[in-house]
Amino acid sequence: MAKETVIHSPLVRNIPFYEKNFSKTGGRAYRWLYWNIMGRGHYIVASVTCYPDPAQGNELACFDWAAYIGSSEASGTKEREGFKEVAAYGAKLSKEVAIACFPILKEISYRG
Repeated sequence: MAKETVIHSPLVRNIPFYEKNFSKTGGRAYRWLYWNIMGRGHYIVASVTCYPDPAQGNELACFDWAAYIGSSEASGTKEREGFKEVAAYGAKLSKEVAIACFPILKEISYRG
């Protein structure tokens, strides 16, 4: 019988996320690209689902991700205020465009 190859998801601590929202059972981590154009925040946001991985000592690992594009009037000139709105309501990017924007996440499964 052939031995199965186990591929572990990248650990959260190995990727520089800008914002993390975790509980003991997992959560989301975020990276984004940001432009302020005439007082309106424009974003491309990567939203990564994270869970404890028992194979890695229950350390948080990246399970899957998706990227969204949009803008937020609420952000004004403050970069950290509008990304969650875009992650929740923005237009989802194709896998190819998302990987071009966030190549550091290419090893993680993309939510299609």
